[in-house]
This record gives sequence, structure tokens and C-alpha cells, in this order.
Amino acid sequence: MAAKNSFIVAPSATVVATILGTLGAIGLTKANFRGKGLLMAILVL
Repeated sequence: MAAKNSFIVAPSATVVATILGTLGAIGLTKANFRGKGLLMAILVL
């Protein structure tokens, strides 16, 4: 039962994280705001 739940939850969490990460990356690259360079540097590190 635990393995079945893991096989359901893990891919779901991966898909949600990928979608949110992609949307966040698009927003950061297209928007111009003060401190953008610093924020990008922190995220890359």
C-alpha cells in the first residue's frame, strides 16, 4: 500500500514542481525589476 501511494505521489509532485518552476523561470526572465540580477545570482548558486 505504501509503495502504491509513493508511485502516485512522486510523479504528481514532480509534475507540479516542474510546472511551477517553469512558470517562475519565465516570469523572472521576461520581467524587468530592481534587483533582478541579484535574485538570479542567488538562484543560480
